[in-house]
Amino acid sequence: MPDEKYYDLLAAWVFHTYLLEKFQYSPYLWFFAVWERGKSRTGKGLIYVAYRGVHVESLRDAYIVRLANDWQATIFFDVIDLWKKAEKAGAEDVLMNRFEKGTVVPRVNYPDRGPYRDVVYYNIFGPTVVATNVPIGGGLNTRVIQIGMPEEDLPDIPKPAFKRLGDITRPLLQVIRLVKPEREPILRELIAELEEEKRKTLAESLDAKIIEALFFLRKDNKVTFRVARKLLCLMTWPKS
Repeated sequence: MPDEKYYDLLAAWVFHTYLLEKFQYSPYLWFFAVWERGKSRTGKGLIYVAYRGVHVESLRDAYIVRLANDWQATIFFDVIDLWKKAEKAGAEDVLMNRFEKGTVVPRVNYPDRGPYRDVVYYNIFGPTVVATNVPIGGGLNTRVIQIGMPEEDLPDIPKPAFKRLGDITRPLLQVIRLVKPEREPILRELIAELEEEKRKTLAESLDAKIIEALFFLRKDNKVTFRVARKLLCLMTWPKS
């Protein structure tokens, strides 16, 4: 997010999806940025916890209208150019009016029934999230809260442990420093404990015991040491 305050905004927005009958309006959340800024991940995170969240990547008018009318769903539109797709699908009226309670859209479903009986009116009010790569279009500016997704680099942190343990725990430490830096010492303490456990385990292995014996023999008897070294070579020689 561009600022810490936006997390409070997102949390309040999620709660409002469960109390929608209390409100006259529901603001769109519009995430706008170039590729790979976390728009889709953020939108999915919201609809996973929002009321009846649905993630869509197309604008099939009949499907969107039924999601709104039948399920009162929270809809996440994850498309490159939302307004262009809405025009192509004939769903501009849905986007323009979904933010306000009481608005309906007409659809001619039964043309054979004649005038006044051929049209069905659908209630399309509901919470909406949008993620696009293009600016807001189609006069939607007054209906949305636009959130520009800034580029966020992970903090550069040295490996917190030796060997592969340091490689695999470094990403976790980077994430902790980014989102909850006050908890970093706790994770570092855990990584140090894991490293010590690995060190103890290795010290009890057969290879470690042989190496320990070799160092002991080298001090006391050079002949025995040469024999033991040959034995080690035989033990570690690749088996065919």
